[in-house]
Amino acid sequence: QNSSASAQVNCYKLQVTKSASTAYTTTHSWDIKKVVSPTVISMFDGDTKPLSYTIYVTKTGSVDSGYLVTGTIVISNPAPLAATVNSVSDVLTGGINGTVSCGSFPKTIAAFGTLSCPYTAAPGNGAGRTNTATAVQQVNPSVTKSYSGTAGVTFPGTGTTQVNGTV
Repeated sequence: QNSSASAQVNCYKLQVTKSASTAYTTTHSWDIKKVVSPTVISMFDGDTKPLSYTIYVTKTGSVDSGYLVTGTIVISNPAPLAATVNSVSDVLTGGINGTVSCGSFPKTIAAFGTLSCPYTAAPGNGAGRTNTATAVQQVNPSVTKSYSGTAGVTFPGTGTTQVNGTV
């Protein structure tokens, strides 16, 4: 006797993507000096004489602060069945944890659905980094699986907010 059988197995995995926008503040310092000419005049009561003023303005420096990375983490479920997600986290290179706002867990992502979670992270300086988001899926009662997505983080040469940028 012979018997044969076939089965089609479809494997699905969650897809994690993210955006990363940057912002920071540049505070400028200035030295302002006023010089009058002539520096000494002699006058009698009631006299008037013209004086000239020259203002010298010198930029003395700039300090960058308030570095911030913001964006949205999107977990997509390409499967025709619901997926349970136990957690979503966000980490910048150097172990800097972001704050993810998804509400409470676990969360169920419907078949072919998505879960979007905004996040913020404060790296402390403008060094280029990689930003990694990770979603942990509960596959069955005893097995979890992690899925990650990354985005590059770069800060522009000038702060997005200028303090005392002009005089």
